[in-house]
Amino acid sequence: MKKILLLGILIVLIAGCGVPNQVAPSTQNYECEEYGYAITAPAGWIVAEAPDCIVSLLGIEDDLFLNVVVSVQDTDLDIASLMLEELDKLERSELYVDTNVLNVGTNNIEFTYFMGEQVHANMELYVSGGHVYAVVRQAYETEYYGHETELAAIADTFRFI
Repeated sequence: MKKILLLGILIVLIAGCGVPNQVAPSTQNYECEEYGYAITAPAGWIVAEAPDCIVSLLGIEDDLFLNVVVSVQDTDLDIASLMLEELDKLERSELYVDTNVLNVGTNNIEFTYFMGEQVHANMELYVSGGHVYAVVRQAYETEYYGHETELAAIADTFRFI
């Protein structure tokens, strides 16, 4: 999961370097054939891919930070074991500073952490074909609830192909 946050930080830094305005379609589809998944970003969002089909969808306006990240790892664990593993990672992480777990569901963890500002995140895990897919939506705490529906709608476009 450290890869996810590092990718998000890298993309935010790169995006701040000035990207020329482009005319975008109403949505942007991203497909990872290697791991068999797809996700759809709204028009105007940055879609950035890293190695191993990690993708970050970024909505950046002024100081607004909205991010949906999908990452994939090999696993032989079931969802319950993966959830325990992720909770342990959050507890021990040096990347997620001052982590506070807010809610734990069957396949999701809602938490906050500090990254220059307080960030609110929700991680959903899916297991398929020997892989775990993590779909993380996040925003600065002050903006999360105002954009929670939008972030959830984007995360809900995650699908297996």
